[in-house]
Amino acid sequence: MNITLFDANIKSNPRMTAAHEKADIEKVFDKAKKQNADFITFCEIAYPRMRKAVKKAAKKHGYGYAGAHAGSENVVCWRKSMWKKNRSLVKFLTSGIAKLTPTRTGTWVTFKPVNGVKVGVMGTHLVNRWQNKSDARYATRHKLANTEIAKLSKKLNKAAANGHYAIVSGDVNAPETMVQWATGTHEQVNFWPHEGGDMQKMMQAAIIPPHGHTVLRGKHDAIPLSELNTDHPVPYGSVVV
Repeated sequence: MNITLFDANIKSNPRMTAAHEKADIEKVFDKAKKQNADFITFCEIAYPRMRKAVKKAAKKHGYGYAGAHAGSENVVCWRKSMWKKNRSLVKFLTSGIAKLTPTRTGTWVTFKPVNGVKVGVMGTHLVNRWQNKSDARYATRHKLANTEIAKLSKKLNKAAANGHYAIVSGDVNAPETMVQWATGTHEQVNFWPHEGGDMQKMMQAAIIPPHGHTVLRGKHDAIPLSELNTDHPVPYGSVVV
């Protein structure tokens, strides 16, 4: 089975116009539909207007929707002709800190098996870790990030134990994110580092099989969004599971 995934961050800070938000969201769905993408994860769907736009576009293009609501920004969409949702939840990761970072969450969705393959998808957006050690916020940000990664890792370990291919996708805001396996080993989540640009550092994804703690790598590419959203190109890739 071939799984194709898109990973999109629709910029919300500073906010774009409704027209730009709608155009960028539509562009992601249009390209995803042409690629017959199985899943799309979205970050920064942080306002009612944006949630409404994603829900409307998902329905138009034949995708399901789970996730973002007040206090959460992550959305997981799936191709309804292929995947049937089993259950979904929004997982709390860390509390927000005024003038530093918002509350961080992850949207986790599991699906009914297809051809014997069980899949779970986690869309998330981790705290920014770009400050150098001389920055007063460095220690706080990294402490938050370590908590977030530990909670994500626990979820991925549980998914693997239950026989799922676990997909984690989103804006990780760092050059690398290390999954902490139950065996005590660590592995970098970096499924599709694009050559150059912020995508390699920020927008990342991984597909982790249940039969071994290793990241499946696949072919990847990217599409640009509007001129207001150039710091978040949309990577997409495919993997055979």
